[in-house]
Amino acid sequence: MEVAMQDFLVVLAAIWAVMGISAAMYDMVAKINSGALEYSNAIAFFSSMFFRGIIGSMFGPITIIFAYIEKLRRR
Repeated sequence: MEVAMQDFLVVLAAIWAVMGISAAMYDMVAKINSGALEYSNAIAFFSSMFFRGIIGSMFGPITIIFAYIEKLRRR
């Protein structure tokens, strides 16, 4: 039961990471296509993209790594 729960958490974390990255990319493409991305607010836009995309999707891979280490330790 415990191993199945760990596998479920790994899959959940992977989905979470992919969703965070793809949402940030979609937001960037939509803003560039609509013309909302101009030079004056480009720095603020990319800093918010950094925090939303990179920091937000970091928790998924970190969770995967820790769950995998825990799985290796239990063998």
